[in-house]
Amino acid sequence: METSRNTEPGYVTWSDVVGLAQLTDNLQNAIKHNKISHAYLIQGEKLSGKRMIADIFARALQCEAGKAPTAHQETLFDAPAQYQGPPPCNQCRACKQAVNGNHPDIIYVTHEKPNVISVDNIRQQVNGDIDIKPYSGEYKIYIIDEAEKMNVQAQNALLKTLEEPPAYAVILLLATRAEANVSAPVRGRETGRSGLLRPDLLSTVRRAVANMEKEKRKMSKKNNRINVPEARKAMDKFKMEAASDLAVAAPS
Repeated sequence: METSRNTEPGYVTWSDVVGLAQLTDNLQNAIKHNKISHAYLIQGEKLSGKRMIADIFARALQCEAGKAPTAHQETLFDAPAQYQGPPPCNQCRACKQAVNGNHPDIIYVTHEKPNVISVDNIRQQVNGDIDIKPYSGEYKIYIIDEAEKMNVQAQNALLKTLEEPPAYAVILLLATRAEANVSAPVRGRETGRSGLLRPDLLSTVRRAVANMEKEKRKMSKKNNRINVPEARKAMDKFKMEAASDLAVAAPS
């Protein structure tokens, strides 16, 4: 019998993601059919859910539910064998480690300079670490947030790793403007790119509020006289833009 998932804060899972069915389905199918790529690119506006998707995917890859534990793992914990749903189960030791930010095989690449991910950041945290086998998980996962901030030297260093990654390595690049800031060779190595993450409903609502405030200011300047044809035209334009923002690009 399937147990209910942990609903404590931080234990978000696939069912908590709204409006990105194609992307989440592709990632779940990759796990289900054991077709995990070495690199994934998740692109979208700021606060559009890139980090949440990466966290869930990383946790699902490390989840111990349904897997036969090794002799060493049996001495550490008991995997919830009764769990029958898709990973992550949010109950096993690996899931709890991931949620608490202390899973040894999920590495978040950091950078001291706010606007630049330098070549030293990539060499020290990725290239210099990736040949060390996973401590406890099946995969060793590197999450590079704000990947568009990598300078040319950092991208070239990462490209060398992407060309011949270890079998257990998975690199997740999260970017706001990948086409403009991430080089074509690096993007070309993202063989696991399952879809383009577009702004979610929150982003659309924020933009709608901004547009409303803009129109209110215009109305105030016109002594509150409303031009009905112009208002309808603006609303139609907004509806088209909102529909485009909420769409998820087809898998490449």
